[in-house]
Amino acid sequence: MNETSGAPQSPQPPEEGSRAADMSNAATSSTTPSATPSATSSTAAAGKEQRPRPRYEDRPSNAAMQWSRIRTIGWMIFLGPLLIFLARLYAARVYLGDFNIETNRVDDLGARTCGSLPMEIPAVEICSPGFFVFNGALLATGVLMLTASLMCEQLRMGITRLHPLLDARVTRLIGVWGVGVGLAGLAPLDITRWVHEAMLGLIYISAWSTLVVTFIVIVGARAAHGVKAAGWAFIITTALILFFSVVSAMMFLVAVTGASGGIFQRISLDTLGLWLQFYGLTVVLTGSKRFTKYFMNN
Repeated sequence: MNETSGAPQSPQPPEEGSRAADMSNAATSSTTPSATPSATSSTAAAGKEQRPRPRYEDRPSNAAMQWSRIRTIGWMIFLGPLLIFLARLYAARVYLGDFNIETNRVDDLGARTCGSLPMEIPAVEICSPGFFVFNGALLATGVLMLTASLMCEQLRMGITRLHPLLDARVTRLIGVWGVGVGLAGLAPLDITRWVHEAMLGLIYISAWSTLVVTFIVIVGARAAHGVKAAGWAFIITTALILFFSVVSAMMFLVAVTGASGGIFQRISLDTLGLWLQFYGLTVVLTGSKRFTKYFMNN
């Protein structure tokens, strides 16, 4: 008896095996073309997403506009103290009586009435027919400084890099400084004494804070890049102006001369005005790239 007779075999016919293989190959070939276009499109989309867009200030069409606006901001900051200086010259020229730079305060040029001010020791006679020019210059300067600060805020919304000196903290303090200057012009010393004195205090605090923050920005935040000779000149100038302004303001408060200390008030305020012009002119002449080139090592 045959040993395989008890276990019958059912081998698969050759035709059925070849038909199954053909169907498997057909299914594979039908799915491969449909997957290839989707993979290609996803790769192209990923390439488009990974391609960085140029920054606002790096686009050629916006570079000239950016530079023009930055120069405008610098000129506005520069012209403010110049307006006050010219107004002081005019008001002192038409001043009735003897205007003494040692005893008369700068604020006396903005007084609307003629007479003596009881807060001045000793009391001095004031009569300034050019008060409207002086007070108008204070108001115009405050508007220029505040507008320059707001322009920086507007530019900062679309630009990732402004001039190194146009740091957000610095420009905002300049705006506060401008508010104090403008309100001091609207509140003369002889009419609203306490408001005027409060605005004078705001001017000192905001101005000194501006110089301190600028010093920190250049020395601290930019120290990693190194500072060239021009950068050190800016740093030293800022430090010296801050020192003389603070010391002279303290001497003005205590009136060490026995008079009203008008000369010390002039020194404290004029040094701040000179720094503001120096700051604005530096922004105008250097620009962001030139400042980095001539003031920083890299």
